[in-house]
Amino acid sequence: MTNIYATPEKVQYAKRLFEIGIEYLESNGFEVSRVPRSGKKSLRRVRKGSEEYNVAIRTSQDQWFAFPRDDDGNWLGMDDVDVQRVIVVALNTRDEGKEKIGLVHDFSAVEVRDRLNKNFDARYAVNPNFDTSHGN
Repeated sequence: MTNIYATPEKVQYAKRLFEIGIEYLESNGFEVSRVPRSGKKSLRRVRKGSEEYNVAIRTSQDQWFAFPRDDDGNWLGMDDVDVQRVIVVALNTRDEGKEKIGLVHDFSAVEVRDRLNKNFDARYAVNPNFDTSHGN
């Protein structure tokens, strides 16, 4: 995965991609707020009418995203805070010199968990000692 802090430009991309995620939610009629005392900078509480739930906003500069996994098999930043939707905002290209656009992907957390679990199980079957410290 891309080191988003490698250059000032990458830091600015990360900030802007996150802003695009917030703008996407607001443009879909959600009131977006921080989750008090959650300690998760990518977690937001959204509300529209009587509908209210937690959303994880992930950003990607290399078209990949991840969640770290704890020793109990929970996806940190998703399972531990009851996330219902995952918003991924990714740059459209990794190529330098090309115009970069933030693309928004809106997934149900159930779908993301299922895919992360399948990926984890496949990787574990090949190498039970693989490094999970940076997510899957």
